[in-house]
Amino acid sequence: MNRLRFKRLAIAALLFGTLVDQSGIAQPPPDRLLVESADWPTDQVALASGEVLLGLITDESDATIELMEIRRPPGRPLYLVVRPLRRADVVQIKRLANEQRRRTAQRIAQFKNRAQIDAERISSVNLQGGQDGPLIYSGDWFRLESTLGEPTTRLLVVRLNQRFRAYRQVLPPREQHTQKPVGVFVFGSKERYRQFLEGLNLQVDNAAVYLADRRFVVAGSKLDATNAQLAQLAHRHRQLHDDLARLDRELPQRVAELEAALAEDGSSPQQIRSIVLATRQKWESQRNARAAAIAEADTANGQAYNRAVESLCRRLYHEAFHAYLDNYVFDPEKYDVPTWLNEGWAQLFEGGQLEADTLRIEAPAPECLQRLQEVLAADRRLSLEAVLSADQSAFLLAHGEGERSASRHYACAWGLAYYLTFVEPVSAEALQRYVEPLQGETPQDRFETLVGQPLGVFEERWTRAILSLSAPSDSAD
Repeated sequence: MNRLRFKRLAIAALLFGTLVDQSGIAQPPPDRLLVESADWPTDQVALASGEVLLGLITDESDATIELMEIRRPPGRPLYLVVRPLRRADVVQIKRLANEQRRRTAQRIAQFKNRAQIDAERISSVNLQGGQDGPLIYSGDWFRLESTLGEPTTRLLVVRLNQRFRAYRQVLPPREQHTQKPVGVFVFGSKERYRQFLEGLNLQVDNAAVYLADRRFVVAGSKLDATNAQLAQLAHRHRQLHDDLARLDRELPQRVAELEAALAEDGSSPQQIRSIVLATRQKWESQRNARAAAIAEADTANGQAYNRAVESLCRRLYHEAFHAYLDNYVFDPEKYDVPTWLNEGWAQLFEGGQLEADTLRIEAPAPECLQRLQEVLAADRRLSLEAVLSADQSAFLLAHGEGERSASRHYACAWGLAYYLTFVEPVSAEALQRYVEPLQGETPQDRFETLVGQPLGVFEERWTRAILSLSAPSDSAD
């Protein structure tokens, strides 16, 4: 695959059978695994310098062109840059057709207004229950029960709906299912999470889990404690703000009292003005420093909350993918998706960049790549044969050696899914056959049919390729 094309490739559909695009119109399946419908069609502006800019021309005259440049660094969020260009510097323009232009303009507007759109979505979430029981949301794709507060629960509903819409584009539903929407149970404390699982006679150390036999996702978090701590800090900061406001109101009176005291002591008008000015400046400096410290602490507290929510969301995205795959794509009663593939895909998709409800994945996740490279460089490597034959128990975290083994299985599963999706993509037809029920083949035989080569040969190629990969840098393109 051309490397530039590889860098720009975006997952839109892993196809088995018929692809359904966003308009709902059935499309014939292509002869490859990936389709670039997650890419943004753009105007292309070639400059005399050799640079080619991608975006949407928003204004132009005889002398200038204004381009809304669309930048999509691999593995990082999309961002927009307004580029005023001199027409004399432009050597060629390739323009979009009208319908493509309309769609790209619409997506840019959605991207620019995403905060407002998300806020409207959050406010429109319909929740039931509450008070002494969990908050409940019922939707087309999932039913959520949450012991978290209402603001966080609303946010989770919106985020999960976005992911399910994205998964639908990545892996379109294959058939009409009669199952109820996926169940999702979210707890604000690890203790309540453990109690829930113990009630099901389960002991799992994972922070979240998909229970395939019950077709629901369960996740725990520390958000109850985080929210309680942040609420105390917010209350304290409101008190400090009130104190500062009160001192502001009292300052004129205090200055007047200071001026009177200085006059009574015989200070000259010039001395009084100088002392009062110095006192005001000192007070304002102290006040501003306190206000800045409060604002900085509020920002840090908000970031701590966001990190806790994002951590919970990533776990939910991972487990929700398992649920989506079972319930809407490959019914376990009809198909046999190997555990490594299920877990590898889940890791790929949990970290994808969401752009206007479209999932974009093209660069290796740094933490996954680093862990896998460590596994492959270790003296006692986990063999691919062991990964291919591993069942779900190998991916359930436990203490000690079990935890290390699960981590290695996860790392290899991610690496296999990434490699077969981006580096040497397998065909949709081959993958379709791969997930069909076993007919006496061993996991190794099955995999060799998928990749078209002996496992030992593949493992060598795969290992060299993974060790040569590098994660995207933090610098802009």
